[in-house]
Amino acid sequence: MSRFIIKRSVAFLSIALGVCLILPVISFASFLEDIDVNPRASITQAYDDNVTFTNENEKEDFVTTLSAGLDVGWEGKTQSFTIIGNLRQQLYARESAFNNLSQDVTVNFNQEFSKYNRLSLTNTFRHAEEPSSFEDAFGRTAGRYSYSRNNFDMKYTHDLSKQLAMRTYYSNENYNADIETQSDSFLNRFGFDVSYFKSSTTIFLLGYDFAMRTLDPGGTAKVNTIIVGLLHFFTSQLYVDARTGISIVEAFNDETAVEPSVAVTLTNDLSETESVSLSFSKTSLPSTDTADIWDAWRVAISLASQVFERLRLSISFFFGKGQYDAFDV
Repeated sequence: MSRFIIKRSVAFLSIALGVCLILPVISFASFLEDIDVNPRASITQAYDDNVTFTNENEKEDFVTTLSAGLDVGWEGKTQSFTIIGNLRQQLYARESAFNNLSQDVTVNFNQEFSKYNRLSLTNTFRHAEEPSSFEDAFGRTAGRYSYSRNNFDMKYTHDLSKQLAMRTYYSNENYNADIETQSDSFLNRFGFDVSYFKSSTTIFLLGYDFAMRTLDPGGTAKVNTIIVGLLHFFTSQLYVDARTGISIVEAFNDETAVEPSVAVTLTNDLSETESVSLSFSKTSLPSTDTADIWDAWRVAISLASQVFERLRLSISFFFGKGQYDAFDV
């Protein structure tokens, strides 16, 4: 008799729990119908003349990358969110010991409080063994190693008038390298800028940016930057986005220097499906994993073409030079 009561009680609790779980799903069904889910898959082949990322003991190889991803998105009247996840398996034809699996996921949320106030939140996590692009490899001196990086960004925009808009932002980065010779680090960054819309073709910008990088071990470095900018459309297709300023750099060794900060991009949208851009940048920022300031400049050109509805072609080249100040590398 007691076993029957216990079984009946368990069955009742199971049914009650099931109802409690199903009801929210039913009420959430209309919301789920508006969610877009898009799976992705790709195979790429690349030739790399230096898979070790070092100046000595360079090795060349052919790399096959198998990728699978999933995009999930929802958009309402005043809100939207997206989740983008990717898995990448790299296979090396000769150096099979370099085979690796990387993961990344990005979550973005946007909220429009009114037509004058907007909030954007983005968090990106990545675990990988190698840089995700040539630009990421620019400045890496310790060769191959895996790492984890989490970036959080928050931006709030307020339109003061038809001609004035103010933006404030905060971001942080948590970096962990899976190698004893490299330091882990944490970055805090915040700032603001004010945009003045002189006309439909010309926008001026004035801003301030503060960045503080803390290495473990390694100490702390700070950078204060005052920025002036210009976005100007020469035509509906040709425009320039230029930002220049002065950075006061407090290095890890407590030395202070004043350095220029420049970023200029000239873009030409040749058509609805083709574009080309030319850019130049010069920065002085604390290194992610080395107790030093990384001074670097580079010139880059990019071409992109939407060949077909599901086929996009992009080619990019860059040339640059960088130096670690204290270590003179």
